[in-house]
Amino acid sequence: CEVGELSFAHLDGAEAEQLWQEVWGRECYLQHGVTLRAGGLVVDVGANIGLFSLLALSRGAHVLAIEPLPPLAAVLDANLQTWAQRESARPVSAGSDAQQGLAASAAAAAPGCLGRPAEAPAQKRRRVDPGEAAPDPSARFHVVQAGIGAAPAVGVPFVFFPDCPGESTRHPNERAAQRAALLRELTTCPLRVGEGTGEDASAAEVAAAVQAEVTRLEKEVAGGAGVGVGKQVL
Repeated sequence: CEVGELSFAHLDGAEAEQLWQEVWGRECYLQHGVTLRAGGLVVDVGANIGLFSLLALSRGAHVLAIEPLPPLAAVLDANLQTWAQRESARPVSAGSDAQQGLAASAAAAAPGCLGRPAEAPAQKRRRVDPGEAAPDPSARFHVVQAGIGAAPAVGVPFVFFPDCPGESTRHPNERAAQRAALLRELTTCPLRVGEGTGEDASAAEVAAAVQAEVTRLEKEVAGGAGVGVGKQVL
């Protein structure tokens, strides 16, 4: 299913709609003078299903998309691959008026059906070099299935919430604060909040323990390339 010219898969439809409204509708990450420059490098840490990465790609940027959780990383990779396939089929050159109009077209469309679950596994590609020519759209992004931390590690425990994947975290003790922030924005995602308690009434049933790699950001950015925009989800 598509929103304007934007096509993406998801794990939870209600949360995906909320994310689309924030990232594409309100452009919540493009405030306080933050802009997306064509040819610049955007680092999307905690990329989730890739909606901000897709926005950056639609504006001509190169993207390093980093997501530690395997279910989300698979959907992220599938969404960016779908974007690359559509761009490859366009009868216009990169940076053309038609390509630059993608964001406006999607932002003007009303969200309805927001895609479908994806099964494709995340694939690691070569590192992003924003200085190189990229006739192949897939050369403009790189997906890393890992978290970012001060010290590299493997088998790091994360908690994954299938009903609302955006709440998944390495620090479950911080979930209450994260939930409060989400509830200020979201009314449609099934968060399963217990009445009068503000706590998850069935966390044991909907949470899944997963393990992921943690790496350092400088390991993933090629040749000391300058980062134009960084987005981090804590």
